[in-house]
Amino acid sequence: MAGPEESPERKRPEHYSVLLREPISLEKGQDSFDGWEFAHGARQRFYVDGMQWFARTSGIQRAQDLDRYGPLAAETIEHGMTWHQMPMSGNNWNDCSDIQFRRARNRHPMFFQKAALVILACELALADRIRVGRVNDKTVTALDVYSKMSIIPACWHIDDFDRAALKTLIESDEEALTKLRDAAAQTKKTFVEHMVVGHTVTLKTAKAVKKYLDENHPHLGVGAINARLSNGLGTKNATEFEHIDVT
Repeated sequence: MAGPEESPERKRPEHYSVLLREPISLEKGQDSFDGWEFAHGARQRFYVDGMQWFARTSGIQRAQDLDRYGPLAAETIEHGMTWHQMPMSGNNWNDCSDIQFRRARNRHPMFFQKAALVILACELALADRIRVGRVNDKTVTALDVYSKMSIIPACWHIDDFDRAALKTLIESDEEALTKLRDAAAQTKKTFVEHMVVGHTVTLKTAKAVKKYLDENHPHLGVGAINARLSNGLGTKNATEFEHIDVT
């Protein structure tokens, strides 16, 4: 049984930035800052949200069952889209293997381009499942992927919150790492130690850390939340030790 037809006004996003769940900007209502691709496109700093929804909706539970859609997604982008014109892309639009699907499902940070390929592959896979009547919800369409799935940026650090600041913090409060973990609603303390050596986190976590430090340790004098390289901070991939809330 064929699934519902897509309405004429619905279509795949024309610009890759539409995939971001939130802009890489501190200004409310503003788009991501100009040049964010150059700052973050070559780093694994992005998570795929919506993989659980996709698994429930499509019935595809195993990453390897998506594997064949990776090359299809890459081919679709190369021949019919403009996403691959993103600056700092390198060869990252060229392929998407089961490794990428596993990273997405296991909440590991990815290159933006790979995260986008995963979402497009999910669209193609869901379209096939609908075509053969393998979805329980007969109202779902393949393009629902773009309202249910998105890319979460983890591109943020805190200016001046470096090794020296962390050392001073722990000297003044030996439980500081535990308190920061709890303040940021995290499960491990390691993400803090990663932040001060150049790894990045999501805006939600950066705000929670900044708020805790400003309210409890103003003597540290940490700076602003930033998504741009500054004084050796924000130079590495997103930390693997941040717990990400995804659906």
